[in-house]
Amino acid sequence: VQKMDKPQGNALKYATYFSEMIAEGVLCENHDFVPAFSELITLGFVLKFNNEDIDFLMESKNLQIFCEDEKLLSSAFPSD
Repeated sequence: VQKMDKPQGNALKYATYFSEMIAEGVLCENHDFVPAFSELITLGFVLKFNNEDIDFLMESKNLQIFCEDEKLLSSAFPSD
């Protein structure tokens, strides 16, 4: 995992461009979902990907992470 450098200028602008690139790459075959996914990533970036905030955000959008995905994410990104 590569650590991102902290944006030097407008953090929201950086987060927006960052999230658009991620969303387009992940959802390359589902372009209809790119704007909504990009918006979620942008908000997560602004919230500094705080676990409690992200959990609430996902709950408020009626989203969930499947158990097998949670295991994969936990092994790839262990918490401190």
